[in-house]
Amino acid sequence: MTRSTRLGFALVIALAAPFIGACKDTVESLQSAVGTPPPAAPIVAGQIGGRWGTRWGSQVCNLELTQNGSNVTGTYTSTGAAPGTVTGTFANNVLTGTWSDQSGAGGGLVLTFTPDSRSFTGTWGNGASNSSGGGWTGTR
Repeated sequence: MTRSTRLGFALVIALAAPFIGACKDTVESLQSAVGTPPPAAPIVAGQIGGRWGTRWGSQVCNLELTQNGSNVTGTYTSTGAAPGTVTGTFANNVLTGTWSDQSGAGGGLVLTFTPDSRSFTGTWGNGASNSSGGGWTGTR
C-alpha cells in the first residue's frame, strides 16, 4: 500500500469517526424523548373495547370500540365506504345498536361475541333493519 493510499484511508476514517454510531444514538435519543408506546391491553372476557379487524361483504374495516359498562360506542374506517360510528348496548355477549357514516347512511346491527371476546359474527342493516346489509365478522 502506498503512502498516499494509507493517508487517504486515514483521512476517511478520521472524517467518518464522529458519525459512526450516530444513528444508534439518534434512535435511542428519539425513543427516550418520545417514550415507548404502552403495551396492548389484555383481552378480557366480556370486555369488547379495543381494536377489531372486521369484514362485511367485500369491505375490510378497522373498528375501534369503547365500552363503559353495557354502553358501547365506536368508530370505523373501511376500504370502500365512508368512515362512521357505532353506538349500542352490550349484554350477554351481544352488541345491539346502530351504525351511521359520514355520507348520512345508517342502520342497525347485531354482533354476537365469543365468550373469550376474541371474535364476533353478526349482521348489519340499512334504515330500520339490522340484517338487510349482510354479515359482519371481526377478530382481534
